[in-house]
Amino acid sequence: MPQTKSNKSKSNKGSNTSKKPASSPKPKNNAVKSVSSSKPKDSEVEIKVLKELYLNADTGKLSVDNVIKKIEDTNLRNILLCHYESYNELSNKIAAQLNKNGETPKESNVFGKAMLWSSINLNTLFDKTPSHIADMMIQGNNMGIISINKELNCNSDSLSEDTLNLASDLISLEQKNVEDLKTFL
Repeated sequence: MPQTKSNKSKSNKGSNTSKKPASSPKPKNNAVKSVSSSKPKDSEVEIKVLKELYLNADTGKLSVDNVIKKIEDTNLRNILLCHYESYNELSNKIAAQLNKNGETPKESNVFGKAMLWSSINLNTLFDKTPSHIADMMIQGNNMGIISINKELNCNSDSLSEDTLNLASDLISLEQKNVEDLKTFL
């Protein structure tokens, strides 16, 4: 019996070597697949970051929309209306870039909208002063800046110049918003 096993293993070895030339094209195909699969990964990263940018701008719009109803100070209201328009303009540009990449932008989910609404209502229940509202909005802008910077730190090498510019524009918008609101603190 042991001789039979060794004979089988010898015959298997011989058949494996005869199959090697037939199996050698497989690594070439795998190499081609890995090269072509790296492009979709970069595209996936691009789309992921664009979706994050869109969500950030959309959240900014929703925040302004929810808080504006509670503001009595005309100056603060006017500034936040300008912020809303800037978020809207930038979110449209981000949506166009997503469409260019074959994706449709998705707005915040219902749960996220409800959480934002309840947070704003709870935070303004007892304090609707311009100072408090400005503080809330500054915190939201800072969260947006942090979120975008995290995405850029992890993915900037995989992003197109257009997406990097949109991210930079959104960071600049958030920073400008903070500066505008500091006068109300």
